[in-house]
Amino acid sequence: MSYFLKNMNYLFIFSVCFFSVFFGLTYGTGYGNSNAFLEGRWEFHEEVYINNNSAMLGRFEGDVTANFDGELEFHSDNDYSTIIHIQFLELDTNEEVIFKYNINSNGRWEVNGNVLNFMPEDISELKPVIAGTDNEFILNLAENVIKRAFSDNQIIYWIDDKTFLLNNLNHVQTIFNGK
Repeated sequence: MSYFLKNMNYLFIFSVCFFSVFFGLTYGTGYGNSNAFLEGRWEFHEEVYINNNSAMLGRFEGDVTANFDGELEFHSDNDYSTIIHIQFLELDTNEEVIFKYNINSNGRWEVNGNVLNFMPEDISELKPVIAGTDNEFILNLAENVIKRAFSDNQIIYWIDDKTFLLNNLNHVQTIFNGK
């Protein structure tokens, strides 16, 4: 009997193990990542610069920067929730703090391979603003930034166990750190 026929059982077992490991590493990353999201809260910071070259920001004379600091929590039922602290600063004046606000956001999330999809359902401000004011305009602007940051097709890059980066189609990158 040939050597091949004698060791065919070992070759079969080796092949099954090899392909199991290969497919587990190749296609199992989405499952591993979705479980990793459930490990606590994730902090993030995003800074947005707005060039006010056509006085689009109402009473503000100069350019504005907006700082978004928040916490994101993934829930096992595929819901997520965030609380985001927003601070707008006018850059060309001596006035430092223009507007501070807190916004809650929640919705659904899913991982497909290395892509994270957010499906926002509710964005609510924690205190109302007066309609037609600069504060309402800034709040609407902030809500648009939040919708962009928590949108579909976010490519996931794991940096380590407690840090990941999301990169969306607009190449806006947000880093999340485990808390």
